[in-house]
Amino acid sequence: MTEVTAPVAVLWARLPHWRLLLALPVLAVAVGLFGADDHFVGDMVAGAYLGAACGIGILAATWRPAVRDGTAAALPDGGRPAPE
Repeated sequence: MTEVTAPVAVLWARLPHWRLLLALPVLAVAVGLFGADDHFVGDMVAGAYLGAACGIGILAATWRPAVRDGTAAALPDGGRPAPE
């Protein structure tokens, strides 16, 4: 469950128009695991939460503020990175 939910969580945030389609692989894996009697429901819920947390962590680690339409002037040094 975690292996499917983590990339879907990243794509869910990046591609909001595709959310309905992105939910399908997660649901397919959940139904398959439950139907094959491979996991308890609690294990699947925990895997979904862990995958979502990993995906959100990746988003947080790679986040950069967007500079659009003159907002760079409001940032220090006009939006240029600080010298090292």
